[in-house]
Amino acid sequence: MGSILTCSRWALAQDPTLLVAVSGTMATVPVNPKPFLNDLTGKLVLCKLKWGMEYKGSLKSIDPYMNLQLLNTEEWVDGSFRGNLGEVFIRCNNVLYIRGMADEESDMLIPPCHYFQMGCCTKGAACKFSHSHVASRSRQEDALRMEALRLQVEYYLSDENLLTDNFFQDLIHSSEGGWIAIESFLGCPRIHQLRATATELIAALRWSKQLRLREWPQGKEAVCRTSPPPKPKVHATTVPVPAGEDTLEFRPLKLLRDFTAGWQAVVEDVDRRSFCFVKRTSAPEDVLRQEFDLLLSSGHWQTLTSKTGAVTRSTAWYVSPGCCCRYVYGDTAVLPRDKPRWLADVEARVLGELCGLREDEWPNSVNMNLYEDESQNVGWHSDDEGLFRGCQADCRIISASWGASRRFEVAVKDRNHVSGKPSVFYDTLNSVTLNSGDLCTMEGLFQKHFSHQVAKGNSVESPKSSDSTNSESMASPEETSRYRSARINLTWRYIVSHRSYCRRSRPDGESPRLQPP
Repeated sequence: MGSILTCSRWALAQDPTLLVAVSGTMATVPVNPKPFLNDLTGKLVLCKLKWGMEYKGSLKSIDPYMNLQLLNTEEWVDGSFRGNLGEVFIRCNNVLYIRGMADEESDMLIPPCHYFQMGCCTKGAACKFSHSHVASRSRQEDALRMEALRLQVEYYLSDENLLTDNFFQDLIHSSEGGWIAIESFLGCPRIHQLRATATELIAALRWSKQLRLREWPQGKEAVCRTSPPPKPKVHATTVPVPAGEDTLEFRPLKLLRDFTAGWQAVVEDVDRRSFCFVKRTSAPEDVLRQEFDLLLSSGHWQTLTSKTGAVTRSTAWYVSPGCCCRYVYGDTAVLPRDKPRWLADVEARVLGELCGLREDEWPNSVNMNLYEDESQNVGWHSDDEGLFRGCQADCRIISASWGASRRFEVAVKDRNHVSGKPSVFYDTLNSVTLNSGDLCTMEGLFQKHFSHQVAKGNSVESPKSSDSTNSESMASPEETSRYRSARINLTWRYIVSHRSYCRRSRPDGESPRLQPP
């Protein structure tokens, strides 16, 4: 007997022609035409079948447009179909199955799983394809996999990649004679995704014409290029020295580090009159968690999306009473709200205790940002909105973080930097991890000369205080998970140039005739 093809009971209810039984060189279909038929190689093809048509020929070369003969007998038994051949058809959820019979030469197994690699399937228990007989297509699939491994390593060491890939450039220059250990490739994302072993990489690279393979001594196999690597591209030319900025001696500037101690310099560029400092705080974990829950539950969050529709973060915008200036992100305008009472205690601790500012010196606006997980972020930008005049005059910005730790990066803008398409000198990049409770300040003309971003991905967890274990045990698992994965950032700024429609923009305090649309 030949082979049996089958599909699920649900599929039969939709289109009975999906059931096909094969006996010898005669193929039969139970009802009427329209479906797709498996061509016995695991590939689904469209078929045109008619009543009473007869097919004769090799089972392994079924043509989907050939003739098939009608089979009348069909019966359901315990969810499976029994044909008149007395064989129980295999049941599946969404695809045609093939079950092998006695004839070993023409035996066709259940279509092998294309997601099954190195002993596991990405679809898990939901997969209905064969995992036990992957070897039935192993020679061709393994050859393709080995070719993919070889091509990937060749790309890593190609001229095209080495022009911009400093990682492999450093590996080549730091290794003796340019020989890179095979094990160095195992941690690379693509190789790791293929779950390749060192043995497989060695076997794949034996066929490479672009690379030389050294297979001795055992355990120290290596590969190298046949020609010297190209010089890497430089991201930008030498960073120009700014001209015309007032020195601190000529025009003194009082920084937050002059008010309180504990500030660490991230950027202290006197020539550019630009300063960025971070302050690590020792606030109790339960206080930070309470403030996080308060901000999360009380904030008037508005979701922001990118041009592709992806959610980048949520935001809320609070101002002093009497101000109606909207905050604009690209094409999105966030409406202002008066500072709520519940925010007063947070401002008193951050601006008063930690920054040492009197209440009349506090900023008159605060922008709240919520990053739900590590995929949400804000890219390279400067807070150069006209409200704050950060590019025209000294501007102080204070921010505080709650929840998950994130990497904060700053770099000097290059001459091509424009709004929406920032460009920086990567040689000047500095980064610092902001943990829960940490403060960061940007002062002077920092927004004029520097760009900053909150990078994607959570950094290491923030340090815990001695009472953090108790606070976590009192919180629900959902609250603890949210506190460790989400991040809330409050950024305080001074509005110095109100919008034309804002009553604060008029000396007499009266509302203008033209209101914002």
